[in-house]
Amino acid sequence: DKYDNDVTLGAVEFDLIDSKNKVVAHLVTDVNGIAEVKSINTGNYLLRETLTKNEYKLALDQNVTVEWNKTFDLQIENEKKKGQIKIVKIDSDYNEVKLEGVEFQIINKNNFIIETIKTDSEGVAISSRVPLGEYRIKELSLGTNEEYILNDEIKTIKVEEDKIKTIQFENEHKKGNLKIYKVDLDDNKIPVPDVEFEITDQDGYKYTAKSDEKGIAYIEGIRTGIASIKELKTNSIYKLSDKTYTAEI
Repeated sequence: DKYDNDVTLGAVEFDLIDSKNKVVAHLVTDVNGIAEVKSINTGNYLLRETLTKNEYKLALDQNVTVEWNKTFDLQIENEKKKGQIKIVKIDSDYNEVKLEGVEFQIINKNNFIIETIKTDSEGVAISSRVPLGEYRIKELSLGTNEEYILNDEIKTIKVEEDKIKTIQFENEHKKGNLKIYKVDLDDNKIPVPDVEFEITDQDGYKYTAKSDEKGIAYIEGIRTGIASIKELKTNSIYKLSDKTYTAEI
């Protein structure tokens, strides 16, 4: 193995080719990764790897010079086939919102964390080149995105040769609810029904609600932070309020 020479590769096949482009010997490595050919004519040869394990790339051709009464030793390294993982991090409600600074762990089949990566300003994190196989992706930290809930789902992705495989994670924004009481200015005990409100959360997303016969407008699932509230339409016997109110969700 190119990056771990303690790992030897058996059942790897080679052709030894002479200067006339003739195969003079076919070699197959044993369980220790060793292949040997004896009693061949002196001269220059080309050693070509013809078959290796599925997870490895074929090695480059090697020049071999055989001298009289000597053994030519050659170490051939195989590099594992590799690909990359791309993680895209988005808001679960508004997919156009990308989350920066979210950390992920990439875990291999032996349960080793091989890399920790973090999303950029586009909500994207790309791994280094990793060997082929299946990996588990775990969200580790939200960074500065404290207004979101950590996604504890562990996803699996299969890395393919020379490809960037994409996986998407969503985070839910923390949310709360808002209850508006609409009453008569002169007598706060008189509820005012059929008043429409527009609520804008701190990220600029809008919600609407209308007061019922008790003067109550109730809105669920507003993103946390400071929201502003204004009237869009009022009861026909009242004037429209031009005030803008705020509420911390």
